[in-house]
Amino acid sequence: MPQSSRRRICFVTGTRAEFGLMHTVLKAIEHHPKLDLQIIATGMHLDPKHGGGVRSLREAGWKIDAIVEWPRDSGKSATVNAINTANATASLAKSFEKLRSEVVVVVGDRVEAFAAATAGHLSHRVVAHVHGGDRALGQVDDA
Repeated sequence: MPQSSRRRICFVTGTRAEFGLMHTVLKAIEHHPKLDLQIIATGMHLDPKHGGGVRSLREAGWKIDAIVEWPRDSGKSATVNAINTANATASLAKSFEKLRSEVVVVVGDRVEAFAAATAGHLSHRVVAHVHGGDRALGQVDDA
C-alpha cells in the first residue's frame, strides 16, 4: 500500500465510553502535520437507545468518514452476534480500502474492536490496539 505524505490513521469507535478515552489522542492526531485522522462509527453509536453517538460526535465537531452498520439484534443469540460481526468485519475492510487507511486504531475488547482489528490485520494494515478493556465476567468480550 503506497504511503502519502500524510499517514492516514483510522479510529474505529463503537461506544461513547471508548471515544471519550481517546479524545486527547484523537485531538493530537488531528493536529499533527503528518497525520490524517479518519473516524469510522459503528456499534452502539448507531443505536438511539444509547444516546445517538453519531449525532453527538458530529455536534462536537468531529468528522465521521464512514458508518458501518451494526444491527441492534446482535444480542439475540451467539449465532446472530457472530454473523453480524462477520458482516461488520467485511464492511470495515471495504471502508479501510476506500479510505486508504494505513493504521487502524481500536480500543477495548468489544466485538466492534474485534471486527476492526480482524479487518485491519487481514487487509495488511497496522493495527494499534489500545486498552484491553475492563473485566466483564460472563461476557463474550471477556474471553
